[in-house]
Amino acid sequence: MKTQDILTLPEAKLAPQLAHLKVKELERHAQKILLKNGGGDYNQLIRTIIQTIPKLSAESDTPYQEVQKLVRAELEHSDAINDIAERLSVIIMVIVTKKFQKIHNG
Repeated sequence: MKTQDILTLPEAKLAPQLAHLKVKELERHAQKILLKNGGGDYNQLIRTIIQTIPKLSAESDTPYQEVQKLVRAELEHSDAINDIAERLSVIIMVIVTKKFQKIHNG
């Protein structure tokens, strides 16, 4: 899958497609999207998100929205920022989930 496909794939098909990708490939796509849209350091962003997740209330319905806020803050503001931030947030959440699963499953 190409990065451009991720940006143009209908939302309903995006998450299932991402679930089949390896972490390294997901990270490569996230880095490309971040760089193409004026974002900063991917490693710093993912570190911030991973550190923020445990601080979110388990009762909160907004962990995804909190991740989106962090992602949006890294991107240049443009007309397409919301769609790009949403897609990049989905990719990052899949990456974080897979990393946590790998840690817990050994």
